[in-house]
Amino acid sequence: MMRRRPMRLRLTWNLVLWVVVLLPLALIVYGYVAKPGWVGVADKSLWDWAELLIIPLVIASLAFFFNSRMQMHQEHRVQQAQKEREEVAVHQARQDAALQEYLRQIVQLASDHKLSDTELGDPLRELVRVLTIMTLEQVDRFHKHTVLRILHEMNLIAGDNGQPIVALDNADLREANLQGADLRYAGLRRVDMRKADLRGAELHGADLSDAKLDKADLSGAKVTEEQLSQCSLEGATMPNGLKYEDWLKDTEEGDGDDRENADPS
Repeated sequence: MMRRRPMRLRLTWNLVLWVVVLLPLALIVYGYVAKPGWVGVADKSLWDWAELLIIPLVIASLAFFFNSRMQMHQEHRVQQAQKEREEVAVHQARQDAALQEYLRQIVQLASDHKLSDTELGDPLRELVRVLTIMTLEQVDRFHKHTVLRILHEMNLIAGDNGQPIVALDNADLREANLQGADLRYAGLRRVDMRKADLRGAELHGADLSDAKLDKADLSGAKVTEEQLSQCSLEGATMPNGLKYEDWLKDTEEGDGDDRENADPS
């Protein structure tokens, strides 16, 4: 449909141009040849007719120029839009393929070995961690959430003992859509979660040592001040909805008021 419209437009303009140019010429031929002595024709010289044709020819030339430019611009937009759709489709296919391959490998490892029975430092745990880190580096913000959800459903990143089977230390979770994600007791040391969407996320007991949460959205997230004190939070939205800088001021002012109101004795 997009390609038929420029074709119709081109045919319409070409018809108009032919009418504008050929109709006056046809009248001249008719007046001089087919019907000599036709009123207003025979008494005019070729130069007179040339002067009369100048304006239509200029108009036709300008119309042709602007029509060509408009057609080229329209065709370029159509081609650009098609190219962008193809690039998006290719990108999406690669993301889905990477996620499917990760899921296949994790399920295979889980079926061949009981990961829950492995000990800290077991090579199998390290293999799963490496596969996870590599996959997180390949996929976009939405697929990152899916990776973590898979790990959570398989009980690989959370545990009451505080020692998850798959630690996400140094993982790339920038701009990840982790809204409502369950990351309790997850190993998130030095993880990069800048600009991540962590609204309503469950982070109780997670190890956030040296984690980067700059400009992340932590609105409604379940996390303690002690955990957050170990992270970089510049520009982040805190669990209470305040920006980090305002939250820090309120915290400092609150501490000051507590010291002033403390019993001297």
